[in-house]
Amino acid sequence: PRERGAVNHTLITPGTENGGRPAKNHSVVKSRPENSKSYAIRGSTYLVLGSSDGYREQGVASWYGDYFHGRRTSSGDTYDMYEMTAAHKTLPLPTYVRVTNLENGRSVVLRINDRGPFIEGRIIDLSFVAAQKLGMAERGLARVEVEALDQAKAQRLDQATARRLDQATARPPRREFGNRVPEENF
Repeated sequence: PRERGAVNHTLITPGTENGGRPAKNHSVVKSRPENSKSYAIRGSTYLVLGSSDGYREQGVASWYGDYFHGRRTSSGDTYDMYEMTAAHKTLPLPTYVRVTNLENGRSVVLRINDRGPFIEGRIIDLSFVAAQKLGMAERGLARVEVEALDQAKAQRLDQATARRLDQATARPPRREFGNRVPEENF
């Protein structure tokens, strides 16, 4: 029996005119060999996108935590509810996405490393920590926009986030006399 409300996702994305293969654009996330072209859950078949290029969708996000913590994800990672990850039904694994809570404007960058959610009306399942950062953990659901990022943009955002975290947790620089700044502060 087909899960009530399940949708077979087939999206035509720009650049797939080449026999169904994405155009050569190395900044676009393409399906890796371990990504099946399709999979079935509870009688519904889902088609994995060949590319994340141009993907943007609005809908309802939920989060998943304790029950799945420590279990294997679809990508082979161990699910950690305290990492910035998410589950999506059709984006290639891994894909980096920006998720914006449309109710409060907060946004986060996440790595898609799992499949789901398989509940009617939901487009993405967030890790617990991502839900907290978006301000939706207590309520459990929120209207969001999901935008796929190209690899270069995701890498820049990751580096910027790492710098902000380093600055927030770094010890204050040592005071030196003169114009010389110790190399350890860079």
